[in-house]
Amino acid sequence: MRRLLPILAVLIIACAGRPSATTTTTETATTPTVPVTTSTTTTTTTTIPVTTTTTTSTTSLPIAVPGGRTFVAVVEQDLVEVDASSGMVIRTIREWFSGDGRYRGGIHLAPDGRFLYFTEGWEDSWYSCESSPGSVGRIDLETGAETILWTGTGVTLSPDGTFAAYLEASQCLPDPQEPDFWVLTPYDAVVVVDLRDMKPVSMVSRAPADSYDDPNALRAVAFHPDGDLVVLGEDGVLYQVPIGSQDPIQAHPQLLTGITAYEATVAGNALLTVEWNGAEGDAGEIELKAHDLSTGEVTWLLTTPWWITVGVDAEGGIIAASDDVVYPHLDNPVSVGGWVSAIDW
Repeated sequence: MRRLLPILAVLIIACAGRPSATTTTTETATTPTVPVTTSTTTTTTTTIPVTTTTTTSTTSLPIAVPGGRTFVAVVEQDLVEVDASSGMVIRTIREWFSGDGRYRGGIHLAPDGRFLYFTEGWEDSWYSCESSPGSVGRIDLETGAETILWTGTGVTLSPDGTFAAYLEASQCLPDPQEPDFWVLTPYDAVVVVDLRDMKPVSMVSRAPADSYDDPNALRAVAFHPDGDLVVLGEDGVLYQVPIGSQDPIQAHPQLLTGITAYEATVAGNALLTVEWNGAEGDAGEIELKAHDLSTGEVTWLLTTPWWITVGVDAEGGIIAASDDVVYPHLDNPVSVGGWVSAIDW
């Protein structure tokens, strides 16, 4: 199932071994210039019962590194804060944040540092309409309270932290391969929530998606620099969609085409994608690319043998990680001593 490919890729890479920082190479294209500074039912906003738990973190909050900067990452199973200059873990926010049948990633730190949003999925989730779509939660980094907020996946935040957006599935269908046991929940809607009052608004695909390969299915959502959404469809097209639009997502302007990635992030005026460049029988490599949203020109930012996870701050500054190596601003790599499956700052 296509929505499991990013998780499977990360797990396979983690089991394969760990490189040193010197095994990673960076390529830069000569021509592109991208600013990288840094049964059918009607679509409704599905809200699952909110559950909140409070857990005391290993160290008190907050911690500041004099003269330095920190990032938040899932390292092995733990959610930690790390000094960007040294790679030293300075506090553990949550032990066993991800693992043991529950997989959490796609973390996004609010600009004020108060909340951390994440996406949650479960092992064998395709057996149930309740677990298959995944869920979105957040952690209050001041109190330690953890809340599951919505049903969906791929949560992202606007640069000013006012809005959250995520993907939602309007249908739960029997899987043709094992209709008596498995279900499909292809994503075909985007939900935007105003975090000031928690009111949601939905934007839908031109028709409900009947499979993960359906051209009406959606892969990812992010925020455009001008405040609109950018939505990546299963058709490989990136659409620019005003928040609250009543028109189908595919009726809006096409910014990019031919995108093969299943995850996407915006930094400045560029769409960041992580893609595998191999072919069947070829190990290939993982590439981090920046696609200029105005011209379509592509810049290769990082190439490694291992899966890459990416975070972007409110000013468009990029941080990337591959296995146990982290690249703050895509420079000066540091090792954090464990596999990094999600990162943000």
